[in-house]
Amino acid sequence: MSEPESLFTIQIPVPPKEVLPAIELASEDWGALWSAGRDGGDLRLPVTVGLRQGRLDGRVEVAAHGKGSEVRFLVEQSEYHLWIQAVVILAIGGFGGVMTVLWPFWPKLLQVAPFGAVLAFSAWMLVVARLENRSAQEFLEAVERVATAPEVEAELEFH
Repeated sequence: MSEPESLFTIQIPVPPKEVLPAIELASEDWGALWSAGRDGGDLRLPVTVGLRQGRLDGRVEVAAHGKGSEVRFLVEQSEYHLWIQAVVILAIGGFGGVMTVLWPFWPKLLQVAPFGAVLAFSAWMLVVARLENRSAQEFLEAVERVATAPEVEAELEFH
């Protein structure tokens, strides 16, 4: 359930006071829970790593770094679970792929070989083609994009 603490950092070329609203906007976009504090806050970030989904809970700290800011996300707790439905679909697709490949050795499988090919292809399209990764580092990169985007700067001034 929990893994050792991990630290993710990124340097952003904007002052810390502009980074905190960017974290809030990026959190909303990612579906994360953000509780802002004075120099950072607490973050509950949903993540996806292949067939595993979960969340990272931790503390975000924003500090001045040269002319910009350094954002640090210290993961205090992580929780992952396996996407069981996708594993079942892949197992069925694998069975279909085996049927397709083995028919020359067992000619009786020739009748179901096209069905096996359809199963294998369907599993690929339903699961493998849609796999994505959304990690803490990608979240910090999203914060950087939001903080440095020209159209967001005007919005941040009104807050």
